Amino acid sequence: MKIMTQEEAQRLFDGLVRKHLKEHWILRFTNSARSLGITEYKHRLQTGRVNRIGLSKHYLAHTSYIDMLDVIKHEFAHAIEFERHNTSSHGWRWKQMCRITGADPSRLYQGETPTAIKQMNRERRTNAKIIYELTCPKCGRVVIKNRKPNATLACGSCCKKYNHNRHSKDYLFKVERIR
Repeated sequence: MKIMTQEEAQRLFDGLVRKHLKEHWILRFTNSARSLGITEYKHRLQTGRVNRIGLSKHYLAHTSYIDMLDVIKHEFAHAIEFERHNTSSHGWRWKQMCRITGADPSRLYQGETPTAIKQMNRERRTNAKIIYELTCPKCGRVVIKNRKPNATLACGSCCKKYNHNRHSKDYLFKVERIR
């Protein structure tokens, strides 16, 4: 499996900025072990406000080149939508932008989480003071949260698979405090 380097990611980023974006955008590499990428609009820096796209160093080091290329295109779709409409979500406009960048217009990464990142997430969870476990009654998916959710959450995978990507009370997580 070919892995994308930070230098390759930077070159791709620079090329996509020149091709698709008008405003100033920077690429940063984050320490996130939960998300592959993030788009931040008008982020306040000491030099003023700047737009930036963040990519997880951990996922970059353990995820295939093709998957990371799609993450970059996904984040660029957000950036283009933001520049054109001053907002961005995972709605129909963003899906149109995905067609422009060539990104898969699905909201969440569907690939396997690398073992090294799973281990890192486990270590972070064991150091937390209070932990809540959310369990899907349909598929058994378990999600760990450090805070009790304020809203009722449903399993996105089940809602997508069994309810045409719409929220359903049938797939609400069961919340249990485990520590």
